[in-house]
Amino acid sequence: MPAIWPTVVLYGVGIAAASGALLAGLFVVRRSRRIRRGCCPACAAPVGTTAKCARCGAALPESLALYWEANRRRRLTTPRENAKECRHVSVVSLSTPRSREALAEADLVLAVDLKTGRESIVYGRDYLRALRHGNIGGGGAIVRVEVHPELDDLEKLCTAVGELRGHHEYRPPRS
Repeated sequence: MPAIWPTVVLYGVGIAAASGALLAGLFVVRRSRRIRRGCCPACAAPVGTTAKCARCGAALPESLALYWEANRRRRLTTPRENAKECRHVSVVSLSTPRSREALAEADLVLAVDLKTGRESIVYGRDYLRALRHGNIGGGGAIVRVEVHPELDDLEKLCTAVGELRGHHEYRPPRS
């Protein structure tokens, strides 16, 4: 009777190698999907235009910076109906003078949830009421700020608007 242990060991090594290759392939697919969505490949947090992730500090690939730059250009060149100015600001850049100036001069400040795309009013309810009732014409300045729901981005935005405008008008959605 021949010894079967060499065959069992050979099959075991083959199954382990195939499992390892499959697992490595899954990690590569997950990483590429995260990069395509504009997220950090290591922790899946949305990233800005910096070379490092704000949440985990991992170095970001060059392709992710190119992705964000292309999307930023597309968003900035997309026309908005009746808007004289529509600016996009990141929470990371709220401390810069240009971002604070944009928030201070905006007629409407919207927080955009990065996961769902839902917009919430942070400032400008009176402007929207006046626009709806026809008391003013269109063409107000709009600032859209992308916020991550799992981070404290919305709190930072409300604080910044409160400091610059005296108050914020954010109301949490009803459940």
